[in-house]
Amino acid sequence: MFILEAAPLLKELYMTVWDDLCSMEMDEEKRKKESYSENKGVEWSAAAADFQHHSLVTLVIFGFESEDYAVNYVRRVMVAAVNLEDVFLYSRLELECGDCQDKKPTRFAWTKRQKISLKKRITAGVESFAIIHSNKTIRAGHQAKKLYPECSHFDAKSG
Repeated sequence: MFILEAAPLLKELYMTVWDDLCSMEMDEEKRKKESYSENKGVEWSAAAADFQHHSLVTLVIFGFESEDYAVNYVRRVMVAAVNLEDVFLYSRLELECGDCQDKKPTRFAWTKRQKISLKKRITAGVESFAIIHSNKTIRAGHQAKKLYPECSHFDAKSG
């Protein structure tokens, strides 16, 4: 939620969540050099109860799993982002490299019944007009934004 609090004019929020060991940087020295955060696990802090974000209209999460932490995060964004129109949730299977030997089963809503159940979990008690899209394929407009962008901050730091 701190991203929304820090960026009051943000209209679209794209997030990528992954645990693909083939694409994770595991070398401690490189992690320090490139200012990676410490591995403390996922900690979603709650925003102030009265916090509202008036600009966000689109939330896109690549690598979404229907785990409680992810569902609760989407719920909190939907409550805070009072003008939210669309929530796009994409499976982590769209992110996998194909080389991993140890593939975990996905917790993504694939069937119609699972999608309905997920939408009920997300929207229960939440007043929002946002439409939740849980698609198997990534929309063309989102495809280009799914990759983690290079950050010029790191290039300037090392050079």
